[in-house]
This record gives sequence, structure tokens and C-alpha cells, in this order.
Amino acid sequence: MKILQINCVYDYGSTGKITRDIHKNMQKNGFDSVVLYGRRQKVQEAGVYKTCTEFEAKAWNVLSRLTGHPYAVTPFGTLTLLHRLEREKPDVVHLQCINGYFVDIYRLLNYLKKNHIPTVLTLHAEFMYTGNCGYAFECNEWKTGCHNCPNQKEAINSTRKGAAAWNWKKMKEAFEGFDDLILCPVSNWVGERATQSPVLKQYPIRTVLNGIDTDIFHYREKEALVLREKLNVGDRKMILHVTASYTDPVKGGKFITELSQRLDSEKYVVVVVDGLNNPPPKDFCGIYYGRANGQEELAAFYSAADVMVLTSYRECLPTTCLESLCCGTEIVSFYFHGDEGEGSFPEKYVHFIPHGDMEQLTDTVKNVSDHPEEKKICCEAGQKIFSQKVMVENYEKIYKKILEQSTD
Repeated sequence: MKILQINCVYDYGSTGKITRDIHKNMQKNGFDSVVLYGRRQKVQEAGVYKTCTEFEAKAWNVLSRLTGHPYAVTPFGTLTLLHRLEREKPDVVHLQCINGYFVDIYRLLNYLKKNHIPTVLTLHAEFMYTGNCGYAFECNEWKTGCHNCPNQKEAINSTRKGAAAWNWKKMKEAFEGFDDLILCPVSNWVGERATQSPVLKQYPIRTVLNGIDTDIFHYREKEALVLREKLNVGDRKMILHVTASYTDPVKGGKFITELSQRLDSEKYVVVVVDGLNNPPPKDFCGIYYGRANGQEELAAFYSAADVMVLTSYRECLPTTCLESLCCGTEIVSFYFHGDEGEGSFPEKYVHFIPHGDMEQLTDTVKNVSDHPEEKKICCEAGQKIFSQKVMVENYEKIYKKILEQSTD
């Protein structure tokens, strides 16, 4: 069986690492595995191919702001990808996160549909069923056609009249009549949303939780002690915030700044690890570390912390929470599914509170960090659910199932 994955990036960011982990594990398990990706660095690995130039992707990023169509892009990169698909002749295609201006999504879906290629679609965000935005927040226009999009500039980076409705219609048409398709949302919340969408509601759903490399993300006691000494934490409770970008409003950095002001600096210290090195404002009262030096150091941060805090407004299944749990550190988080928590998490180690409630956030952070659960037990609970081994096994079952169905 040959599995071909398509993702925006490879071995970069959460979806790039997931794509890599599936690829390498499938090879190790004796399957043919191929990856096509479009953005960032070109890698030299067997079965991994970059299909789009950075120049073309960036050019279409700009052009799509004029057209209002961010998913009808990169004709040359799309042609390269489709030629590689034709050459590889995969048994199953697995679509990961395919935004990022590297492929015309409508052409790709129509090619897979027309050629009756069994396809697995992982829903890492909402754009595949909204037809536009990555997160719809409180807007419900995606349920009826996006004719009156209230946030079009934020959703597709364009103010062109009627663009959102056109995108929604094109996405719906691209999915219509897809005989061999299974949806794999990364959380039950995303799956439930997909069932409400006219774009995807007709297709079967199998939730597959994201998995991480637990050979890296596990409790590292010695490294944690060294790191705490390096940061001069002392006897204070270490409150950790790991974010892709501190200044991204959706990630809620402003709440971490306020939390740092509310906590007694002699008893608690807020430490921020930021993937994009976007420093917090001057009134932040803690330690801003910036980007971690590799995943091992990031695992040491999780291990060293007494609690990890998530303040995002929306997430599907935040990788930072998976990594923290697998390193033995409890989480205090705002609800990131509207007014819902995430039922996939072990309840004992994840504490949800209403979004923006700073009084409750402060009190809960203090209580959890002052009375932490046993690190090794928390680590084991996280790894049972979120290891890459479990994720790969689940996907392997789905690949076999959809291939069997397509040949019946």
C-alpha cells in the first residue's frame, strides 16, 4: 500500500511534524510513503518532494488579496503537484493542512474525485468546511453560504465584494460527489462543526487526535533542574506560556501580561516561550525567553514548569497542551471551543475556565501550581492518549478501511 500525504510544510510547525511522523512510521512499518509539500525549506529525504517555489507562493499570496480567492492559486505549483500525483499512483491520499498558497485546492480536490482516489482529509482548522476562514468564531455564515461575511478582511485578507460567497460555493462544488472520502477531525469539536456544514456533512467522520514524539516530550527531571537554575527561578512557582506568537490577538498574550502583573513576583514567575520571537509589551512582569533552541529544550521548559497556561480564543487541538501533558505538567486554560472544553484531555490534569475571566485564571493558576499532581503520573496519562504511536496506528486503520471500501 502506498500512502501519499500532502501538507503545506514538512518537518516544520505542528502539521509539518505530524506529516513527518506519519511518513517515517509508515516507512518503518513496511509501507510505501510519499510526501508532497509546498512551503519553506527544501529537504533531501527519500519520498519527500517540494512542489511549489517560494516566489510563486508569495506572489499568489499578494495576488489573492486582489482576487479574494486564496485557495485558487499557484497554477504552476499545482501542475507540478498533480504531475507528481500522476507519477506516484498512490493507493490512498492523505490531505493534511493544504492552505498556504502552494496549491489550487479546488483543482486538487476535483482531480482526486475524478480519478476515484481514496482520500483521507484531516481537519486541523475550519477552512475546509467554511470555505474561507480558519476559525469562524461566533459567525454562522458558513452554514448558509457566506453571502454576508462580517469579517471578510480577516478571513481571506481581501475586501473584494462577493469573494467569500464565491469561495464557499467553489469549495462545496469541489467536494460534491466525492465517492471515497473520510474526514478525520483532530478533535470532537471540529468534527461536530463539520457535520453542520453543507460542504462536508455528507461524509463519514473518524476523529484522530494529533500525536507527538514522546521520545522527546517526556518528563526530563535533570534538564528541568538545570533550566530552572539558568532562569534563576529559585523556589518560585514557574508559570509557563508557550505560544506561536505572543502578539497574535487570537493567542491571547494580553492575558498573560495581565496575569504576570497580578501574581506576587516573590512567589511566582511567568516564563514565555515564543516561536516567532515577538516580544511582549514593556509592562510584562516576567521572563521572556523567545524561541526555544529545539524540541529538547522545549520539553525541558514543560518539565520545569509547575503549570502551563493557555489563553487562546480558539484552537482545534493545541499542540502545546499535548506537549505539556506528556512532559508531566498540568494545564490551566481558557475555553478555546467557545464555551466548551476539550473532552479528549484527561480531566484531572487540565483545568478549563471561562475565556477572559482573569480572577478565576489567577486563582486557578495559584492553586494548581501550589498543589501540583505527580509529574510522572501526569506524563503517563498524557502519553497514553497523545503519543505519535497511537496516532499512526489510528491512521493506518483508516487507510486500510477506505482502501477496502473503494475496492468492494
